[in-house]
Amino acid sequence: MEWFSEGMVALISGMGTTFLVLIFLSWLIGLLKYVNKPQPVKVETVTTVTPAPAPAPAPAAAKQDDSELVAVIAAAIAATLNTTTDKFQVRSFRRLQPSERWNAR
Repeated sequence: MEWFSEGMVALISGMGTTFLVLIFLSWLIGLLKYVNKPQPVKVETVTTVTPAPAPAPAPAAAKQDDSELVAVIAAAIAATLNTTTDKFQVRSFRRLQPSERWNAR
């Protein structure tokens, strides 16, 4: 009977320790929402009235030859899919804005 009581003490102390550590980890993870939180930026608004300048005509955008870029993108897709470029067509592509996280420099 003595071995049974020793086993129960070991069981309860082991499970108790486990749950206490899990509760501590849960609390610690809950604190992570306060880490590296951006501070709100106070913006002072200054109202000044200035006459709007006449809109200048937009300069004509220089035509840019993107055929090399299309070829590189098509080759990368073909290499990823383990196929040739004959089996697909690039119909259009668009440039991402630099504000997006993966495109930020």
